[in-house]
Amino acid sequence: MIHVRRRLVSLVCLPLVLFSACGDGDSDADEPSTPSPSSSQLASPSTFPSPSESASTLPEDLPADEVDPEEIVEAWVEAYDEATTSGDTNRLRTLSAKSCTTCDNVAMSIEKVYSSGGWIKQSGGATQVQTTTVRPGPNKKKRMVTAQLAFTKGTTKQDSSSQAEVFAAADYEWDFYLAVVSGRWQVTDIGI
Repeated sequence: MIHVRRRLVSLVCLPLVLFSACGDGDSDADEPSTPSPSSSQLASPSTFPSPSESASTLPEDLPADEVDPEEIVEAWVEAYDEATTSGDTNRLRTLSAKSCTTCDNVAMSIEKVYSSGGWIKQSGGATQVQTTTVRPGPNKKKRMVTAQLAFTKGTTKQDSSSQAEVFAAADYEWDFYLAVVSGRWQVTDIGI
């Protein structure tokens, strides 16, 4: 019952984490003309794969015995950042098992914003995975990775007719449950 309650609270709180309003949206700075990378993202190489990068170098494309579960969590967080700033959830969904309801809810929330004419802009750089702790699962094909995540501040517009809203930077601990699915690690659940 506690796990069910925790999941329900997590699902309700996720949009608040992503889109909580801390500003009034009246400032011109709150409404970008087009989402653009932050200066810290421009100064360093992208953590997202370029189109010329071989698919076999991505953690989600490697067999489970060639990649650590922590790398999958880091890739999932990168894919989450990419999805929140572009609206493209394909990589996020590739890293998530079809059975991961939380993953699907995260992706659908992002898709809804972009399909409604809204956007999400991070102004403090990418979400950082500060630490990870891996715990064994009931067998070699399951793991739990607890990740300390530092989410950046930014602005969001829920749809084409809404005002831009500011969301604050925040630190959270998320539990990622992973399993080997078709020979590759995938996120099967997230405890937020």
